[in-house]
Amino acid sequence: MAASPYLFAEIERPQDPADTAELLLEQARVDAERIRTEARAETIAAVRAEIRPELEAQLALAAAAAAAAQRWQEQVESRFAAEACELALAVAEKIVAAKIEIDASVLESVLCDALRRARDRRNLTLTVNPADLDAARELLPSLRAAFGADELTLVDDRRIARGGCLLDTPAGEIDATVASKFERIREAIRKAETR
Repeated sequence: MAASPYLFAEIERPQDPADTAELLLEQARVDAERIRTEARAETIAAVRAEIRPELEAQLALAAAAAAAAQRWQEQVESRFAAEACELALAVAEKIVAAKIEIDASVLESVLCDALRRARDRRNLTLTVNPADLDAARELLPSLRAAFGADELTLVDDRRIARGGCLLDTPAGEIDATVASKFERIREAIRKAETR
């Protein structure tokens, strides 16, 4: 037999209605899952788009609050650090004052330090507290010898705190008082705090 010049499509045979129903049901499940997934993704995207500006505003507020808290903490630390330094210096002044009361070598050290700082050692006058006058008189000969200060005189003044002195020289005054030493310490602390 010769081949037919006509093409014929095979006719679909009707399927069993139970199979058709099963196929339709399966397709419906697949379509429902796809629709659920798409709906979930669209809902999430819509919610994100809706809450993003609010969330960003809340995050900006939280960042501003954190920055304000940081500034406050730094101010508190700075204030308390300054107060702690001042308290420590006040305690140190009390300790030094007590040390001066019981240890005559402190006065000797202060007088020697003042004389070391004097460039011109002629016509020198040491001013000390009246309570330190006797101890300073005892030290006078050794100070004159050690520093070649033959023209060194001694006077007392109650305005000078115990353990300190003022040294008048031809070039000016050398302040070796306890108060001036602590003031230099305070000044150094203030400078360090401003850095």
